[in-house]
Amino acid sequence: MKTRRIKDPRWGELITLVWNCSQEELGEYILKKTGCQIVQSRQSDGSFFSIHGVKFDEQFLWIEEFTWTINQQALLAHEIFHLVDCVLGDRGFELNPGSREAYAYYLQDLIRAVWLALNPEPARKKKVKKKKVKKKKVKKKKK
Repeated sequence: MKTRRIKDPRWGELITLVWNCSQEELGEYILKKTGCQIVQSRQSDGSFFSIHGVKFDEQFLWIEEFTWTINQQALLAHEIFHLVDCVLGDRGFELNPGSREAYAYYLQDLIRAVWLALNPEPARKKKVKKKKVKKKKVKKKKK
């Protein structure tokens, strides 16, 4: 099991990413962390859920086996969309033609934040120093 906790860049929501574990392991982790028991109604490869309480208010995004395949990345985007819908819904937004841009920007922000959390090294490219090119002095011809 791997976990990473991030704070979303736009609204400041706390999001715990949990991946590479079974639903049973996820349930044990959530119970230990929050004191809440989660019930997964069906077998799935990933899910998004919120736990709101007096002492605890956090979003969870779980992917059973994350391997960077296109299907896993698509599943991740799917679950992030549920997160976007929940957070914006809590703030009074409804997905409609007038709010689509807010949803799109927030989705973009979260995909970037989650991607960096899951894959921190390659995403942060090292700055490459530019080589200084020495200019050759050109001698002027005398007339």
